[in-house]
Amino acid sequence: EVENKMPAHLVPFSPDGAGNHYCFDTKLNTDSCPIVFWQHDYNYSDDDLPEVTNNNLAEWIEEVMIKWTLEDYNYDGSEKK
Repeated sequence: EVENKMPAHLVPFSPDGAGNHYCFDTKLNTDSCPIVFWQHDYNYSDDDLPEVTNNNLAEWIEEVMIKWTLEDYNYDGSEKK
């Protein structure tokens, strides 16, 4: 039901709430899948692929889940002023 279908080799794991997703790119046969950001309203081509945001899930968790959270909150859970 979508206009711009996601390729089968991209496995979405984190939506951004606007139709875009962070995905595992399983096209490469390696020990760790790179993380790409797939925009639902952009027509990618073989020469213009989704942006690789992180080399693996551990890097993504460190950046998105920890560093981005610490921009607004302290380690004790209190909001930064």
